[in-house]
Amino acid sequence: MALVGKMETEVEIKSPADKFYNTFSSKAHTVPNMSPGNLHGVEVHEGDWESHGSVKSWTFSAGSLVKWIWEYEKLQEDGPTPSKYVDFVTDLTKNIDAHLLKEEQN
Repeated sequence: MALVGKMETEVEIKSPADKFYNTFSSKAHTVPNMSPGNLHGVEVHEGDWESHGSVKSWTFSAGSLVKWIWEYEKLQEDGPTPSKYVDFVTDLTKNIDAHLLKEEQN
């Protein structure tokens, strides 16, 4: 059984793609406010909030579809696959999308 894997998911959004991208590229510290039920805090462990290559790593596609890809390594061979993150990022994406749409209407 492999200890290293890769997972991905896509979530359709209605808010402007550039605003969604900018939320993560330069305003990641605001994400917990947009989805408090899913995310309780964000910290920079290496780098900073805006530099590519910082510990936070997000993958986006252009348009109204967000594509998340993350790689993982299990600590033990018989450990579970971290599939719970698919549901987590799907809910997170929908909450941020709703928040940005609400901002657009105000």
